[in-house]
Amino acid sequence: MGILYHLPNELVAHIFLFCTFKDILSFQATCRLFYEIITTSSSIQYRIALEISGLEDNPQHELSIPDRLQLLQRREAAWTLFQPNFIQTVPVKNTAVVIYELSGGTYLLSGISRDSINHLRLPSTPSDPTPCWDHIPVTDELLDFGLAVTEHDLIGVLTTSSKGVDSTLQIRFLQLSTGLPHPLSRSPMRFTQHILMDNLGVGIEIVGNIAALVIRDSEPSCTLNPVDIKAPYF
Repeated sequence: MGILYHLPNELVAHIFLFCTFKDILSFQATCRLFYEIITTSSSIQYRIALEISGLEDNPQHELSIPDRLQLLQRREAAWTLFQPNFIQTVPVKNTAVVIYELSGGTYLLSGISRDSINHLRLPSTPSDPTPCWDHIPVTDELLDFGLAVTEHDLIGVLTTSSKGVDSTLQIRFLQLSTGLPHPLSRSPMRFTQHILMDNLGVGIEIVGNIAALVIRDSEPSCTLNPVDIKAPYF
């Protein structure tokens, strides 16, 4: 550790960013120099606050590190008191909601007709503009959707069409921001189940590059179908 004393403070602060917050706090307690470096560095304090709160940084955000730290501290204080920093009302046209999801600051919902997915970006501060709804049209019957908003700006749309006792499930991977086919994916995926749709339960979740399709039939039994969203489909 003695070599750290001979390095510039800026470089020492950068090294500390690769440590866990527990290690950083241990360094902080060793001497006055490390204490001053750690407590006066916004980057290190932001690193500690992120790990304690269980959040991840968005490197593409336009805010500076001190501003991000300030917002995070306000967020944690609001959760501690269970009081919102501000309240903003957004009109919702649908009187009944079938499917809804909240991910990466984006709120999504479908109406009772299941013919579209409506989504908007929630405001982070009182000065943010009033959010507006965007719509992704759905041609077949919508069953569920999975999200990877922060990682890929991606939504996996699960729909069905039925012919007799055969139910065809289709997954389309779209860019949430545009509603167009996602550049990471190829053609839509299709699964055919020899069972009435009324006896079929399905759901989709996306983690990283993997989409998991869960199918439950009337047996009852469940099958898990993992899919690499970057792989070509046949």
